[in-house]
Amino acid sequence: DKTVVFQVALLHSFFSRKILVKKHVFLCFDMQLFKKTSGLKPFYCAHIDRTSSTNSDLFDWVKKTTCDIPCVLWADHQTAGRGTRGRVWKSPRQSLMFSIAISLKKTLRNYIGVTLTIGLKIVRFLRLKGINASLKWPNDIVVEDRKLAGILVENVKNFDGLDTLIIGIGLNLEQADFELDQYRACAVSDFVDQDWTIESKTEWLKALVASVIDAVDEVGDVGLKMTVQEWENVAAYQNEMIDLYVDGEIVTSAIQHGIDESGRLLVSTPDGICAYLSGTISLRKK
Repeated sequence: DKTVVFQVALLHSFFSRKILVKKHVFLCFDMQLFKKTSGLKPFYCAHIDRTSSTNSDLFDWVKKTTCDIPCVLWADHQTAGRGTRGRVWKSPRQSLMFSIAISLKKTLRNYIGVTLTIGLKIVRFLRLKGINASLKWPNDIVVEDRKLAGILVENVKNFDGLDTLIIGIGLNLEQADFELDQYRACAVSDFVDQDWTIESKTEWLKALVASVIDAVDEVGDVGLKMTVQEWENVAAYQNEMIDLYVDGEIVTSAIQHGIDESGRLLVSTPDGICAYLSGTISLRKK
C-alpha cells in the first residue's frame, strides 16, 4: 500500500538534444509516502547523466514552453553547477542535484523569501531522517556549521509570459572522492547509514521535490507567516553572535534575532534591530 506508481511517458521537446540523455520522462504520482506533506501532486522528471547546470537548462527550456505541473531535471553530474552570486557549486560524485520549474499562481512579488520556506521544509525532512540540520540564512542547509545542501532560486517568464521559479537543490550524499573538509562541508553519509542505489536516490528525490512544491504553495497562500513562526526552531546561529559580510568584507557583527515577513534577516545591535536583505549579504558564525 506504500508503493509509488510511475507512469512513464515521452514528453516531446522537454529538453534540447544536447542534454536529453535518457529519452523517457516519467510522471510521478505520490500515492501515500508524501501524502502528509504534499498531497497527490504529480510532477514530470527527466533523469540525465551529465549536464553543465540543471538550473541553466531548465531556465532556457522554460522560456520556450509552458509547464502546467512542476518539471524536474535531475542530473548525476554537473560540470558547472551554480550557487548564489555566481559561485560554483562544489559537489562530490555522490550528490543529489536537481532543479524544479514551478509556474506561479500569483505574481512574483507574492513569493518574496520563498527560499527560506524551501529551506525550512528541507530541514524538516532531514530531521525526520535523523540529521540535525539547520537553515543558515538565506539558502544553506548546515549541520554543526558545515554545509550539507544549498538552494538556488531564480525566476523566468515562460512562453506564455507567466512567472516561473527555477529552484536548484544540491545535497551532498557521500564524501567519496571529493575533499568536503576543504569547503567546510559534510554529507548525508556522515550521519545516516544509506546504500545509495538509484532506488534510494529516487526516494530522496521524491521527498525533496515534495518539500519544495509544498513550500512554494505555502508561500503563495500565506507568504512567510508560517516560516517566521518556525524560524527559531530551524535557524542556525539563532540568538548567537554573527559577522555580516558584503563582497567578502565584514560590515558589522551582531546577534541574529530572526526574520521578518519579507525574508529580511533581523539582527540585534547596540543601536537596535536592523534588517538586511539577501543578495550581497552573507553571514558567518563569529
